[in-house]
Amino acid sequence: MYRFRKDLDAEDIPIVLGELGKFHVKRRPQADTINKIINDAAGFIPNAVTVSSLGLKDKGDSTHFNSSSYRELGNRYADNMIVLQKRDPDD
Repeated sequence: MYRFRKDLDAEDIPIVLGELGKFHVKRRPQADTINKIINDAAGFIPNAVTVSSLGLKDKGDSTHFNSSSYRELGNRYADNMIVLQKRDPDD
């Protein structure tokens, strides 16, 4: 994220990270470890948050979100981005 921001010359750009679907853990147990890493990253990347996938459903393949869950995930991203954009990155 540091290099991404530096390359864009936008060192305070807000970053929204998203979890893998919680349902994916059934198929790939390591997905839970990846979600922990994603959640931890928001704690040390300035001006970043993580969006939870809690309660979202898969399309029946234990891998991909279904349509309504994709829309909900998009709403969660948008809500968090709005909060980040209003926040002073130096706080």
